[in-house]
Amino acid sequence: MAPSPRPGQKKRGAQASSTSSSPGPTSTPNQGYPSEPKRGSYWEESWKLMKWRVYTLVPVLLFLIPQWYFSHGPFTPLSCVYTTRAPNHTFAMTPGASDPDWRENIDLVIPGCQSYPLKGFAIAEMEHLMHAFYHNFEVGDEIGAQLVAYVDGKKVVDVVGGWKDLNRKEQYQPDSLQLVFSTSKSVESIIIAWLVERNLLNYNEKVSAYWPEFGQGNKSDVLLSDVLGHRAGVTWVDEPVTPQIALEAEKLAKIIEKQPHNFGGVRSQAYHAVTRGWILNEIVRRVDPARRGMSEILRDDILPTIPEKVSDTQRPEFYFGVPQSELSRVAPIIGPPLPWYLYHMFLPESMQRDPIPPVMTEVFLKTKSVGHKAAVKSFKTTGIWPASFQHPDVVIGSNSLSYGGFSNARSIGLLAAYLAGNGTFNGNTILSAETLAKALQPLPEYSDPVLGVPVIFTSGGWGKFDNFWEGTYGSAARGWYGWMGSGGSMMYFNPRHNLAFAYVMNGARPGGYIDRRCRDLMKAFIEAYQAIETAED
Repeated sequence: MAPSPRPGQKKRGAQASSTSSSPGPTSTPNQGYPSEPKRGSYWEESWKLMKWRVYTLVPVLLFLIPQWYFSHGPFTPLSCVYTTRAPNHTFAMTPGASDPDWRENIDLVIPGCQSYPLKGFAIAEMEHLMHAFYHNFEVGDEIGAQLVAYVDGKKVVDVVGGWKDLNRKEQYQPDSLQLVFSTSKSVESIIIAWLVERNLLNYNEKVSAYWPEFGQGNKSDVLLSDVLGHRAGVTWVDEPVTPQIALEAEKLAKIIEKQPHNFGGVRSQAYHAVTRGWILNEIVRRVDPARRGMSEILRDDILPTIPEKVSDTQRPEFYFGVPQSELSRVAPIIGPPLPWYLYHMFLPESMQRDPIPPVMTEVFLKTKSVGHKAAVKSFKTTGIWPASFQHPDVVIGSNSLSYGGFSNARSIGLLAAYLAGNGTFNGNTILSAETLAKALQPLPEYSDPVLGVPVIFTSGGWGKFDNFWEGTYGSAARGWYGWMGSGGSMMYFNPRHNLAFAYVMNGARPGGYIDRRCRDLMKAFIEAYQAIETAED
């Protein structure tokens, strides 16, 4: 029989039972140690301390990161956003084999980012212009681009740089063919002036004299100069034209014939973005003995009068409808990525580096605006601008006139040099000085609801510009003629000073009346030329 426990002593079994069921030392409040925190409480406490910072920081980052990225151009590779090192502006000059002035193996290097291949030449006095050209690549405004300039009939700049597409595997070449949109209108004007010189057309004649059916719907008093100066009252057509319809000249003519005057017969200027070429082409078909259109006349009659090699440049190429044999040279036109559009649509303009002009917002978004009717409603393409104009029927279609020309800066620049020389270049003439003088007669200035600004057009259909380039003054800033294309390309000439300028690119963006890249390049060219003039004086 087990002895009885002493007073205060527990039984051994009870002790074991008590020990096993008693709480551990961490749960005993009077052992002199703090209690063990519950699992996860450290993170909960840390989150309480940090969450106000996170709630503050995340919105700031969500704002700053896009702002940081979009403060660069729309074609900036993401890796380039984080580089702050200065780009290398040095030309690594290597003489070309066939042309002692031509230089290749040139790289514009942005350290920590990427390099853009460049080739070409520029006289020393055009260094300021070259830096403006470089700058567009540095800030992500370019993928591939070409620039050509003439002074007194001498080529002073001929440079090409960048890539043919976003894959950055094939270089942009001097002979790449590029969609130049409304820069095509400057070449249209050359064709019409050529026909005026041959007395087949007259700027002051009514369109109905050549094309009687056009006179329907209050259009009987429209002059040829009205069509060229965007005052024909057919800014838009109520029956939309597709790229397929645009291939059929007869069907296109019927649509224009039955279209009533957009402004009730009252002469009003409103940019004919796509319709000008359609109207002019039908007029030309009516007066040409072989009923050819403008594309055929340019190809068969005008360009062949230019020697195969003019000075150091080949005969210019300009296609309304690219031949199958040349399609491989076409560089695709590329627009900004979707995030770029969203950023510019929703962020206040005051916080943007390069906001989309209001006139372009009207064109794309305000379906009842004149701009939308002129540029979007009248010509129904599929897809998003500008890639929508890469439709095969636009690329190969000979009726894609005011908006569908394909060329390069060398070709456009040489044509501009002819016009700058009053129709003559290097002893060869494509237009007489008298005909060009008629074509350059200014029409009255009108405010244009499509372009959003007052513009002076000439009887021959070119825009006229005096002191137009922001911040440029002096005689060289006046007396310019020509036109630009949606997205950035341009062709300008100045007969007063015998200056010519051309620029094309494959990175297009909705820049409005004149793209910022064009403005900066033209300003740099004018300033460089004025410096030459000053030095000579």
